[in-house]
Amino acid sequence: WNPERPDHGNDIALLRLAWPAQISETVRPLCLNPSRPKYGATCVATGWGYTDTRVTGRQEPTKLHQIPMVVESCHWSEQTPSLLCAKGSHNGTKEGEYGTTCVGDSGGPLACLDGDTWSLSGLVSFGMGNAATKQVCGYKNTPSVFTGIDHHYEWITTTIQKELNSDAHWSHWSDWSECQENVSTRSRHCKGSKGICLGDDSEERFCEIEVSEFAQAVCKHPVTGDS
Repeated sequence: WNPERPDHGNDIALLRLAWPAQISETVRPLCLNPSRPKYGATCVATGWGYTDTRVTGRQEPTKLHQIPMVVESCHWSEQTPSLLCAKGSHNGTKEGEYGTTCVGDSGGPLACLDGDTWSLSGLVSFGMGNAATKQVCGYKNTPSVFTGIDHHYEWITTTIQKELNSDAHWSHWSDWSECQENVSTRSRHCKGSKGICLGDDSEERFCEIEVSEFAQAVCKHPVTGDS
């Protein structure tokens, strides 16, 4: 991945959560799609990007936004097979009113409908803006460009399986150390021969004043007042 040449592709990363996601009515996983969506496929892009394409009028949303999109061919996808292009559409058809992803949407999902299943087909990568026209994205109705999941499907599944087979795990926390400058510390270490441990290997906390010490301080400096 080269941030100066996003059109070369490979704009993707895998993150391993430090603890399981809390699945609910509003938090659900998307299936991975090993196949590229066909041209004209109905999709939805989701993100927290700017809601105005102008440099001077750009605004950050106060709630998560979704944009219906239609997959199409474009210059970037023709030049780089790992890229996927789609244009925004208010009704999910080619004739729909134009829309675009924008700054702040990067990394967000492009979910496409495959039969009766919504699957992750792309990740927001980049779009075209133009300083002369004061646009930060969507210049001349250019499409939004996504990282194609199909191109990276084998790498994603192989990497996840490798992590699931790891035996890395944390040891138990050590006892809290003696206080030094009102701070106590404890540590743990990563065990196992494969994989990595997520999280900190040390912690610190402020030491609390013992009740007896507090009482002695109060007695040395009693609070007096008129009744």
